Amino acid sequence: MPISLNPGFALLAAALLVLVAPGGLRAAIAVAAAVAAGALALTPDFGAHDVFRQVGLTVVPLRLDAAAQVFGIAIAGAGVVLGLASAHRRDAFEDAALLAHLGGAMTAIYGGDLVTFVVGAEISILAGAALVLCGRTAGARAAAVRYVFWHALAGALLVGGGGLGWAQTSDVRFDRVDAATPGGVCLLIAVLIRAGGPLAHVWIKDAAPRSGVMGFAALAPVTTTLAVYALIRMFFGVPALAPIGAAAVI
Repeated sequence: MPISLNPGFALLAAALLVLVAPGGLRAAIAVAAAVAAGALALTPDFGAHDVFRQVGLTVVPLRLDAAAQVFGIAIAGAGVVLGLASAHRRDAFEDAALLAHLGGAMTAIYGGDLVTFVVGAEISILAGAALVLCGRTAGARAAAVRYVFWHALAGALLVGGGGLGWAQTSDVRFDRVDAATPGGVCLLIAVLIRAGGPLAHVWIKDAAPRSGVMGFAALAPVTTTLAVYALIRMFFGVPALAPIGAAAVI
């Protein structure tokens, strides 16, 4: 069964490698993995690659288009900057969590179906919780638990919304969704939680200040960037997003 090399896989592989690599090499591995991920996003032609069916679902491990390419390269660029910035530290666990956080988000961005998107997004979220714990600050453990609660709720809504959509259309493509359907409502609420929308924005204020140095720089930007990409992919042009976005800015 062929599986295309999703660019996010380079960062996920590096996350495992830095756990056993000497301290002096970890920053170089992170930068090299981010550069490789960015290069992989520029190599294939636009379109869906190596689509296959599994348990009745159409899985698209790599779907490349202009939107995915722009957001993916932005994540790769962040990986280069954060990798360089991590050179002075000697925390293998935080380095691995950072790479997994970036790699999960990039995997989700380049996935062409909701299954791949959800798996990548949840890897990123679990790694984000590890980044909060790496802060080792007062209240970091409690903040990590609250962070997981918010994003577990969002994950359950993503799975529920995708399941409702599949039951209705027999399709789990990661594309435009009708926000007026029950599945669309679940997906929209889930993505707004991840984006730090009104009321859900508290997870950003709670978790980011208690995370480590790298976590503070990566946690909210990566998670919210992935959520904005999902809004563009699934709900572009939905009128309700205008007032919601204005409230989020305030």
